[in-house]
Amino acid sequence: MEEHSSAYEGLISKLDAFIKKYYQNQIIRGTIYSASLFLSAYLFIALFEYFGNFNTNYRTVLFYSFLGLTIYIISHFILIPLFHLYRIGTVISHEEAAKIIGIHFAEVSDKLINTLQLSKSTSIHTDLLAASIKQKSASLSPIPFTTAVDFSQNKRYLKFLIFPCLIIASLLLISPNIITESTVRIINHNQYYEKAAPFQFHLENSSLEVIQYEDFELNVSVSGSEFPQTIYAQTDIGKIRLKKTSASSFSHTFKNIPASFSFFLTDEEYSSQDYEIQVIPNPLVLNFTIDLEYPKYTQKKNETITNTGDLTIPAGTKATWHFNTLNTEKMIVSFFDTTYTL
Repeated sequence: MEEHSSAYEGLISKLDAFIKKYYQNQIIRGTIYSASLFLSAYLFIALFEYFGNFNTNYRTVLFYSFLGLTIYIISHFILIPLFHLYRIGTVISHEEAAKIIGIHFAEVSDKLINTLQLSKSTSIHTDLLAASIKQKSASLSPIPFTTAVDFSQNKRYLKFLIFPCLIIASLLLISPNIITESTVRIINHNQYYEKAAPFQFHLENSSLEVIQYEDFELNVSVSGSEFPQTIYAQTDIGKIRLKKTSASSFSHTFKNIPASFSFFLTDEEYSSQDYEIQVIPNPLVLNFTIDLEYPKYTQKKNETITNTGDLTIPAGTKATWHFNTLNTEKMIVSFFDTTYTL
Protein backbone atom coordinates (compact mmCIF):
# COMPACT_ATOMS: atom_id res chain seq x y z
CA MET A 1 0.00 0.00 0.00
CA GLU A 2 2.89 2.38 0.72
CA GLU A 3 4.37 1.66 -2.73
CA HIS A 4 0.94 2.29 -4.26
CA SER A 5 0.68 5.56 -2.33
CA SER A 6 4.14 6.76 -3.37
CA ALA A 7 3.64 5.98 -7.08
CA TYR A 8 0.20 7.53 -7.12
CA GLU A 9 1.34 10.68 -5.30
CA GLY A 10 4.07 11.09 -7.89
CA LEU A 11 1.44 10.88 -10.62
CA ILE A 12 -0.76 13.47 -8.85
CA SER A 13 2.24 15.80 -8.44
CA LYS A 14 2.86 15.64 -12.18
CA LEU A 15 -0.81 16.39 -12.85
CA ASP A 16 -0.67 19.35 -10.44
CA ALA A 17 2.41 20.66 -12.26
CA PHE A 18 0.52 20.38 -15.55
CA ILE A 19 -2.48 22.25 -14.12
CA LYS A 20 -0.19 25.03 -12.89
CA LYS A 21 1.48 25.37 -16.29
CA TYR A 22 -1.95 25.18 -17.96
CA TYR A 23 -3.10 28.30 -16.08
CA GLN A 24 0.23 30.06 -16.63
CA ASN A 25 -0.30 29.52 -20.33
CA GLN A 26 -3.83 30.91 -20.04
CA ILE A 27 -2.46 34.04 -18.36
CA ILE A 28 0.12 34.54 -21.15
CA ARG A 29 -2.48 34.02 -23.86
CA GLY A 30 -5.02 36.11 -21.94
CA THR A 31 -2.54 38.98 -21.70
CA ILE A 32 -2.12 38.95 -25.49
CA TYR A 33 -5.89 38.74 -25.97
CA SER A 34 -6.48 41.54 -23.47
CA ALA A 35 -3.93 43.87 -25.05
CA SER A 36 -5.30 43.13 -28.53
CA LEU A 37 -8.92 43.70 -27.56
CA PHE A 38 -8.07 46.76 -25.46
CA LEU A 39 -6.13 48.48 -28.26
CA SER A 40 -8.70 47.49 -30.89
CA ALA A 41 -11.56 48.85 -28.78
CA TYR A 42 -9.56 52.00 -28.00
CA LEU A 43 -8.79 52.54 -31.69
CA PHE A 44 -12.43 52.05 -32.66
CA ILE A 45 -13.74 54.44 -29.99
CA ALA A 46 -11.06 57.07 -30.75
CA LEU A 47 -11.87 57.05 -34.47
CA PHE A 48 -15.61 56.93 -33.76
CA GLU A 49 -15.38 60.00 -31.53
CA TYR A 50 -13.00 61.91 -33.82
CA PHE A 51 -15.25 61.67 -36.87
CA GLY A 52 -18.50 61.78 -34.87
CA ASN A 53 -17.47 64.68 -32.59
CA PHE A 54 -20.22 63.71 -30.11
CA ASN A 55 -21.75 65.73 -27.31
CA THR A 56 -21.14 65.07 -23.61
CA ASN A 57 -23.91 62.46 -23.31
CA TYR A 58 -22.59 60.27 -26.11
CA ARG A 59 -19.00 60.66 -24.93
CA THR A 60 -20.04 59.61 -21.43
CA VAL A 61 -21.62 56.45 -22.87
CA LEU A 62 -18.44 55.75 -24.86
CA PHE A 63 -16.24 56.31 -21.81
CA TYR A 64 -18.12 53.97 -19.49
CA SER A 65 -18.65 51.39 -22.22
CA PHE A 66 -14.91 51.30 -22.83
CA LEU A 67 -14.23 51.19 -19.08
CA GLY A 68 -16.68 48.31 -18.60
CA LEU A 69 -15.25 46.41 -21.57
CA THR A 70 -11.71 46.88 -20.23
CA ILE A 71 -12.68 45.57 -16.79
CA TYR A 72 -14.40 42.54 -18.35
CA ILE A 73 -11.43 41.75 -20.62
CA ILE A 74 -8.87 41.94 -17.81
CA SER A 75 -11.08 39.95 -15.43
CA HIS A 76 -11.94 37.22 -17.93
CA PHE A 77 -8.57 36.73 -19.59
CA ILE A 78 -6.09 37.56 -16.80
CA LEU A 79 -7.56 37.76 -13.29
CA ILE A 80 -9.65 34.55 -13.40
CA PRO A 81 -6.73 32.37 -14.67
CA LEU A 82 -4.53 34.07 -12.07
CA PHE A 83 -6.96 33.12 -9.28
CA HIS A 84 -7.09 29.57 -10.60
CA LEU A 85 -3.29 29.43 -10.64
CA TYR A 86 -3.38 29.98 -6.89
CA ARG A 87 -6.26 27.54 -6.40
CA ILE A 88 -8.87 30.24 -5.86
CA GLY A 89 -12.25 29.34 -7.27
CA THR A 90 -13.14 26.31 -9.35
CA VAL A 91 -9.98 24.69 -10.74
CA ILE A 92 -9.94 21.92 -13.35
CA SER A 93 -9.91 18.45 -11.77
CA HIS A 94 -7.25 15.82 -12.26
CA GLU A 95 -9.64 13.95 -14.56
CA GLU A 96 -10.15 17.05 -16.71
CA ALA A 97 -6.40 17.60 -16.79
CA ALA A 98 -5.97 13.96 -17.85
CA LYS A 99 -8.34 14.48 -20.78
CA ILE A 100 -6.37 17.54 -21.92
CA ILE A 101 -3.10 15.62 -21.62
CA GLY A 102 -4.69 12.77 -23.57
CA ILE A 103 -5.19 15.12 -26.53
CA HIS A 104 -1.40 15.53 -26.78
CA PHE A 105 -0.43 12.01 -25.65
CA ALA A 106 -3.12 9.79 -27.12
CA GLU A 107 -1.31 6.63 -26.07
CA VAL A 108 -1.68 7.40 -22.37
CA SER A 109 -5.16 8.94 -22.38
CA ASP A 110 -7.19 5.89 -21.37
CA LYS A 111 -4.51 4.57 -19.03
CA LEU A 112 -4.23 7.88 -17.16
CA ILE A 113 -7.97 8.29 -16.72
CA ASN A 114 -8.32 4.64 -15.72
CA THR A 115 -5.62 5.03 -13.06
CA LEU A 116 -7.42 7.99 -11.53
CA GLN A 117 -10.68 6.12 -11.55
CA LEU A 118 -9.09 3.06 -9.92
CA SER A 119 -7.73 5.23 -7.11
CA LYS A 120 -11.28 6.13 -6.22
CA SER A 121 -12.53 2.55 -6.40
CA THR A 122 -14.06 1.01 -3.28
CA SER A 123 -13.38 -2.57 -4.40
CA ILE A 124 -12.69 -5.02 -1.64
CA HIS A 125 -9.74 -6.43 -3.57
CA THR A 126 -7.37 -3.85 -2.11
CA ASP A 127 -4.14 -5.73 -2.82
CA LEU A 128 -5.08 -6.30 -6.44
CA LEU A 129 -6.18 -2.67 -6.74
CA ALA A 130 -2.95 -1.38 -5.24
CA ALA A 131 -0.88 -3.50 -7.60
CA SER A 132 -2.83 -2.23 -10.63
CA ILE A 133 -2.47 1.41 -9.62
CA LYS A 134 1.23 0.92 -8.96
CA GLN A 135 1.77 -0.67 -12.35
CA LYS A 136 -0.18 1.97 -14.26
CA SER A 137 1.41 4.84 -12.33
CA ALA A 138 4.87 3.44 -12.98
CA SER A 139 4.19 3.12 -16.70
CA LEU A 140 2.98 6.77 -16.82
CA SER A 141 5.90 8.11 -14.83
CA PRO A 142 8.24 8.76 -17.80
CA ILE A 143 5.62 10.83 -19.65
CA PRO A 144 6.37 14.61 -19.34
CA PHE A 145 2.82 15.88 -18.83
CA THR A 146 3.86 19.55 -18.70
CA THR A 147 5.13 19.42 -22.28
CA ALA A 148 1.50 19.21 -23.33
CA VAL A 149 1.49 22.96 -22.67
CA ASP A 150 3.78 24.85 -25.05
CA PHE A 151 4.22 28.54 -24.24
CA SER A 152 5.74 29.22 -27.67
CA GLN A 153 2.41 28.43 -29.32
CA ASN A 154 1.16 31.78 -28.10
CA LYS A 155 3.35 33.54 -30.68
CA ARG A 156 0.68 32.91 -33.31
CA TYR A 157 -1.72 35.16 -31.39
CA LEU A 158 0.65 38.12 -31.52
CA LYS A 159 -0.70 39.01 -34.97
CA PHE A 160 -3.92 40.16 -33.30
CA LEU A 161 -1.85 42.55 -31.17
CA ILE A 162 0.47 43.80 -33.90
CA PHE A 163 -2.37 44.93 -36.18
CA PRO A 164 -3.92 47.62 -33.88
CA CYS A 165 -0.43 48.65 -32.72
CA LEU A 166 0.62 49.36 -36.30
CA ILE A 167 -2.53 51.37 -37.01
CA ILE A 168 -2.19 53.48 -33.84
CA ALA A 169 1.53 54.08 -34.47
CA SER A 170 0.82 55.10 -38.07
CA LEU A 171 -1.88 57.56 -37.01
CA LEU A 172 0.39 59.07 -34.35
CA LEU A 173 3.06 59.66 -37.01
CA ILE A 174 0.80 60.85 -39.84
CA SER A 175 -2.00 62.67 -38.02
CA PRO A 176 -1.58 62.51 -34.23
CA ASN A 177 -4.55 64.79 -33.54
CA ILE A 178 -6.91 61.99 -34.62
CA ILE A 179 -5.78 59.98 -31.58
CA THR A 180 -4.86 62.73 -29.11
CA GLU A 181 -7.86 65.02 -29.55
CA SER A 182 -10.46 62.26 -29.39
CA THR A 183 -8.71 60.68 -26.39
CA VAL A 184 -8.78 63.96 -24.46
CA ARG A 185 -12.46 64.47 -25.27
CA ILE A 186 -13.37 60.93 -24.16
CA ILE A 187 -11.39 61.20 -20.91
CA ASN A 188 -13.02 64.57 -20.19
CA HIS A 189 -16.39 63.24 -21.27
CA ASN A 190 -18.34 65.68 -19.09
CA GLN A 191 -16.62 68.74 -20.56
CA TYR A 192 -18.13 70.68 -23.47
CA TYR A 193 -15.95 71.05 -26.57
CA GLU A 194 -16.62 73.40 -29.45
CA LYS A 195 -17.20 71.51 -32.67
CA ALA A 196 -14.21 71.93 -34.96
CA ALA A 197 -15.09 73.85 -38.11
CA PRO A 198 -14.06 72.71 -41.61
CA PHE A 199 -12.91 76.28 -42.25
CA GLN A 200 -11.27 79.18 -40.40
CA PHE A 201 -12.28 82.84 -40.17
CA HIS A 202 -9.66 85.52 -40.94
CA LEU A 203 -10.03 89.27 -40.39
CA GLU A 204 -8.35 91.21 -43.20
CA ASN A 205 -8.48 94.53 -41.36
CA SER A 206 -5.11 95.63 -40.02
CA SER A 207 -6.86 97.49 -37.19
CA LEU A 208 -10.25 97.39 -35.51
CA GLU A 209 -10.19 101.05 -34.48
CA VAL A 210 -12.50 103.73 -35.88
CA ILE A 211 -13.14 107.40 -35.17
CA GLN A 212 -16.44 107.98 -33.37
CA TYR A 213 -19.42 108.45 -35.70
CA GLU A 214 -17.44 107.40 -38.72
CA ASP A 215 -18.03 104.27 -40.86
CA PHE A 216 -15.98 101.07 -40.59
CA GLU A 217 -15.70 98.44 -43.30
CA LEU A 218 -15.17 94.92 -41.94
CA ASN A 219 -13.42 92.53 -44.33
CA VAL A 220 -13.40 88.78 -43.67
CA SER A 221 -11.97 85.81 -45.55
CA VAL A 222 -12.25 82.08 -44.91
CA SER A 223 -9.92 79.16 -45.60
CA GLY A 224 -10.31 75.41 -45.23
CA SER A 225 -11.68 72.31 -46.88
CA GLU A 226 -15.07 73.96 -47.55
CA PHE A 227 -16.48 77.49 -47.55
CA PRO A 228 -19.71 78.75 -45.95
CA GLN A 229 -22.32 80.35 -48.17
CA THR A 230 -23.34 82.93 -45.57
CA ILE A 231 -21.52 84.64 -42.70
CA TYR A 232 -23.05 86.80 -39.99
CA ALA A 233 -21.55 89.23 -37.50
CA GLN A 234 -23.33 88.53 -34.21
CA THR A 235 -23.42 91.63 -31.96
CA ASP A 236 -25.22 92.43 -28.71
CA ILE A 237 -28.03 94.12 -30.62
CA GLY A 238 -28.52 91.49 -33.31
CA LYS A 239 -27.16 89.51 -36.23
CA ILE A 240 -25.83 91.22 -39.35
CA ARG A 241 -25.38 89.40 -42.63
CA LEU A 242 -22.10 90.09 -44.40
CA LYS A 243 -21.99 90.74 -48.15
CA LYS A 244 -20.31 87.96 -50.13
CA THR A 245 -17.65 89.49 -52.38
CA SER A 246 -16.08 86.23 -53.59
CA ALA A 247 -16.19 82.51 -52.82
CA SER A 248 -14.03 83.06 -49.73
CA SER A 249 -14.46 86.78 -48.96
CA PHE A 250 -17.15 88.75 -47.13
CA SER A 251 -17.56 92.35 -46.01
CA HIS A 252 -19.90 94.73 -44.18
CA THR A 253 -19.81 98.46 -43.49
CA PHE A 254 -20.89 99.57 -40.03
CA LYS A 255 -22.37 103.06 -40.37
CA ASN A 256 -21.89 106.03 -38.04
CA ILE A 257 -20.48 104.02 -35.11
CA PRO A 258 -21.19 105.75 -31.77
CA ALA A 259 -19.40 103.43 -29.31
CA SER A 260 -17.13 100.37 -29.05
CA PHE A 261 -18.81 96.97 -29.39
CA SER A 262 -17.94 93.27 -29.52
CA PHE A 263 -18.96 90.70 -32.13
CA PHE A 264 -18.16 87.23 -33.40
CA LEU A 265 -18.48 85.66 -36.82
CA THR A 266 -20.75 82.69 -37.48
CA ASP A 267 -22.38 80.71 -40.26
CA GLU A 268 -25.01 79.56 -37.69
CA GLU A 269 -23.15 76.27 -37.19
CA TYR A 270 -19.56 77.28 -36.48
CA SER A 271 -18.39 80.41 -34.69
CA SER A 272 -15.22 82.45 -34.40
CA GLN A 273 -13.59 83.98 -31.35
CA ASP A 274 -14.85 87.33 -30.03
CA TYR A 275 -13.59 90.55 -31.59
CA GLU A 276 -14.03 94.20 -30.59
CA ILE A 277 -14.29 97.30 -32.73
CA GLN A 278 -12.82 100.09 -30.62
CA VAL A 279 -14.22 103.56 -31.13
CA ILE A 280 -11.81 106.45 -30.70
CA PRO A 281 -13.58 109.63 -29.54
CA ASN A 282 -13.72 112.30 -32.24
CA PRO A 283 -11.59 115.36 -31.33
CA LEU A 284 -13.64 118.54 -31.60
CA VAL A 285 -13.13 122.27 -31.20
CA LEU A 286 -16.35 123.37 -29.55
CA ASN A 287 -15.62 127.09 -29.70
CA PHE A 288 -12.82 129.59 -29.32
CA THR A 289 -12.31 133.22 -28.42
CA ILE A 290 -9.65 135.79 -29.28
CA ASP A 291 -8.62 138.50 -26.84
CA LEU A 292 -7.37 141.54 -28.77
CA GLU A 293 -5.16 144.10 -27.02
CA TYR A 294 -4.67 147.06 -29.37
CA PRO A 295 -1.62 149.34 -29.33
CA LYS A 296 -2.07 152.81 -27.78
CA TYR A 297 -1.66 154.69 -30.98
CA THR A 298 -4.94 153.26 -32.26
CA GLN A 299 -6.84 154.55 -29.25
CA LYS A 300 -9.13 151.54 -29.59
CA LYS A 301 -10.54 149.64 -26.65
CA ASN A 302 -9.43 146.04 -26.10
CA GLU A 303 -12.06 143.48 -27.09
CA THR A 304 -12.87 139.77 -27.27
CA ILE A 305 -14.31 138.17 -30.36
CA THR A 306 -15.80 134.66 -30.67
CA ASN A 307 -15.42 131.95 -33.33
CA THR A 308 -13.89 134.22 -35.91
CA GLY A 309 -11.14 132.82 -38.04
CA ASP A 310 -10.34 135.81 -40.24
CA LEU A 311 -8.90 138.88 -38.58
CA THR A 312 -7.79 142.26 -39.85
CA ILE A 313 -6.02 144.06 -37.04
CA PRO A 314 -3.61 146.96 -36.71
CA ALA A 315 0.10 146.27 -36.52
CA GLY A 316 1.26 145.77 -32.97
CA THR A 317 -2.00 144.27 -31.76
CA LYS A 318 -1.58 141.45 -29.22
CA ALA A 319 -3.95 138.52 -29.94
CA THR A 320 -4.58 135.68 -27.48
CA TRP A 321 -6.56 132.59 -28.59
CA HIS A 322 -8.62 130.46 -26.12
CA PHE A 323 -9.88 127.10 -27.41
CA ASN A 324 -12.63 124.95 -25.84
CA THR A 325 -12.09 121.36 -27.07
CA LEU A 326 -13.50 117.85 -26.61
CA ASN A 327 -11.57 114.55 -26.71
CA THR A 328 -8.37 116.40 -27.46
CA GLU A 329 -4.94 116.07 -25.87
CA LYS A 330 -3.16 118.62 -28.05
CA MET A 331 -3.83 120.80 -31.09
CA ILE A 332 -1.72 122.51 -33.70
CA VAL A 333 -2.41 126.03 -34.93
CA SER A 334 -0.71 127.07 -38.14
CA PHE A 335 -0.24 130.53 -39.62
CA PHE A 336 1.34 131.28 -42.93
CA ASP A 337 4.79 131.56 -41.40
CA THR A 338 4.50 129.93 -37.94
CA THR A 339 3.11 126.71 -36.32
CA TYR A 340 2.15 126.49 -32.67
CA THR A 341 1.43 123.31 -30.67
CA LEU A 342 -1.01 123.81 -27.83
